[in-house]
Amino acid sequence: MDSQFGLITGAAGCGKTYTVRQQLNEDSGWGLLTATTGVAARNLGDNVPTIHSALGFFDITSLRTLSMNGDLAKAMRKVKKHHERIVIDEASMLTREALQVLHNNAEAVGLGLWLVGDFLQLPPIVRNDETPSPWWAFQALCWPSFANNTRWLTTNYRQSNPEFLAGLNHLRSGHGNAATATFRRCGVNFTRQLDYKFPGVTIVATNRVRGEFNDRMYAALDETEVIYQSERWGKQPSAITQNRPVIIT
Repeated sequence: MDSQFGLITGAAGCGKTYTVRQQLNEDSGWGLLTATTGVAARNLGDNVPTIHSALGFFDITSLRTLSMNGDLAKAMRKVKKHHERIVIDEASMLTREALQVLHNNAEAVGLGLWLVGDFLQLPPIVRNDETPSPWWAFQALCWPSFANNTRWLTTNYRQSNPEFLAGLNHLRSGHGNAATATFRRCGVNFTRQLDYKFPGVTIVATNRVRGEFNDRMYAALDETEVIYQSERWGKQPSAITQNRPVIIT
């Protein structure tokens, strides 16, 4: 855990975030905890920023710009005054280019960078209009820096039924038939109709059905909906300026 770069991974429920929290409880200066999305950051608790907020970028284009004009390195030096490394939760949602840029700048300023996540859960975030490409963070040239120092967690603390866990792992690896057979042995009830009154967890096969299910459950809530409009302010740093260091990725 003292290395500059590292990876904490394992299936859902294995204590990845708990492990990081324990490390930070022992030494708050060990790292600045961040997340790849606002939802993930909110789930980590109050005052946990996204990696974008912590370093001042909002998409891959702005990240490139900050890297080229030196402002990304400057932001990392500010983090380094209080923390030895940056920790990125749900790191599977980073694209390989974003990870490469972050790694190069962190290495240049002597700041550590640790990743936390499971690459069988959440894919990289890209725009719908972007052309197909190998986006995964583990395809970045810098990946050996993390892979060579991996802490792999295997004990699941959310579920004690080993056969049910086996079914979940079949789903994670895309083996639907094996998962179905395993879940049937565990007593999971398969139906052709969604039961909107079922108080437990419902697993569906596609994102479309999941969206429809969530929309219907949301519409049934007897609460007043509150909508907040986002606001943006400030000025994006300029592109490359003369005599600024340029980091090539």
